[in-house]
Amino acid sequence: MKLLLAVYAVALASLPFFISVLAIVGFGTSRADIQAIFAIYLNYGLLLISGCLAAVALSTVALYAVLDLLGVINGWRLQYARAFHLLSVWAGGGTVVGALAACLTPVLGSFLSTSVGEMSGLGALPPTLMFKLATGGGLVGFTAGLLQVPFAIAEPVTNLIYRWVVIPTPYVVIAALASASGLNPAHLLSLIAHSLANVVTIPASATLSPEQIANLISSDWRIGVVLLGRDSTGALPGASGFTWIIVIAFGLIAAFGVMRAFAHRSSERLPPRG
Repeated sequence: MKLLLAVYAVALASLPFFISVLAIVGFGTSRADIQAIFAIYLNYGLLLISGCLAAVALSTVALYAVLDLLGVINGWRLQYARAFHLLSVWAGGGTVVGALAACLTPVLGSFLSTSVGEMSGLGALPPTLMFKLATGGGLVGFTAGLLQVPFAIAEPVTNLIYRWVVIPTPYVVIAALASASGLNPAHLLSLIAHSLANVVTIPASATLSPEQIANLISSDWRIGVVLLGRDSTGALPGASGFTWIIVIAFGLIAAFGVMRAFAHRSSERLPPRG
């Protein structure tokens, strides 16, 4: 148990530094177009990913509720309110991590500005960095919380197989079916970008300078979405990628949960010291 907590604490403590480095590379680059596209990707891309996960999570909870009302799974004693508590905790934690990353960015930027690609120094970092990273961190935390919804409502279940395997399985099945039907971030981005392309007029990106692209995106956010969908192939996960991300995430969450449960039970069986 102590080892698991130590690994978790180290990973959590290093997360703001990792996000800060990404912010330096994305926002601190001298390429104005990359900076603008990065901002669109950070906000709009995360919005599409969390939107797909939210639809899957709500559908799964609705399925559980119907089965519960029919008396099929009433013995599991699922706690649906735990899902909302979990989402609020992860969204708040992500906001704090994003704010910490923003605070660390000027410090790390002073060391990395001369050694990372086309960095132009601290002067390239936008003054809204705190707001952008805090908001982005909150959205990332909310997205991570959506992946844990079935595990949260199954917390009262004592059987490890039911809690970590059986109950989360409908979530994966619904995600796979929805993703194959078009409910995946890449397909949604393609649809939205195609729709916006008929509304806004964008010259061929090859004929535009980075500064011109940045000015276009600043004048109309829809242009950034169109460019992201047109020029960033594979920027967001598609049908199979979206499903595999959920499967891998569930595997890691379940493995960590089972190890923690066994460690906790082992510690309870140990004789008291002294």
